[in-house]
Amino acid sequence: MTTERDETDQRIDDSLRSLGTRMSDTLAPESLRAHVRDVLDGRSSTHDIPVKAMHRRVARLRWTVTGLTTVAAALALASTMLFVHVKQLEQAAEGQQIGKTHVVPVQSGAPAEYLILTQHYDMCSRAQEVTPWFEHLPDEFKEAPAVFAVLDLSPTCASRAQDAAQRLGIDLEKFRNGDYPKTGMVWVIDLATQEVVYEMHNPSEFAACEKFLNSQVAKR
Repeated sequence: MTTERDETDQRIDDSLRSLGTRMSDTLAPESLRAHVRDVLDGRSSTHDIPVKAMHRRVARLRWTVTGLTTVAAALALASTMLFVHVKQLEQAAEGQQIGKTHVVPVQSGAPAEYLILTQHYDMCSRAQEVTPWFEHLPDEFKEAPAVFAVLDLSPTCASRAQDAAQRLGIDLEKFRNGDYPKTGMVWVIDLATQEVVYEMHNPSEFAACEKFLNSQVAKR
């Protein structure tokens, strides 16, 4: 340690004692001397330590706020997904429409004699044409003793369609082509015999199907 440094440290010790600092006769700690020297030399400010501490606290507060915001967003998303799932379960329990699956009972009040059925699948181009046309049939044949049913076999709706088929007494295996369901077709089923009395294969047969319904079903 140089003579100049020794003299500076001695002045620091004397100054601290004159301010009433509780010190023994030993020298002040080196860290305290270093800070005082920085102040005397203009390299530091007496406000540096509290300001830096404040900056650290602000930084921690920002991270805390960011974390809380992220958690709140995750909770909101989870709450929304749970609400949607609960609503779907309530609709299924009440027999309401999920996807395209729905059943229109006999509107005339007469006993049901026919079941008119189509199977929908979102990725089936034929079903994309047939289903909207089919959904208008109950309005055209309000007096027919027939139940109209759409079963949506799309992946997200298949379970609901199977439940509806069970309530209607339909064996879906009869309406498959190997491993694939026959979608975009229409069947008229005699409920007394469970026989298919008419089958529509594609949209080009819309007129023929309506003619059959008028002549064989609506006339009853």
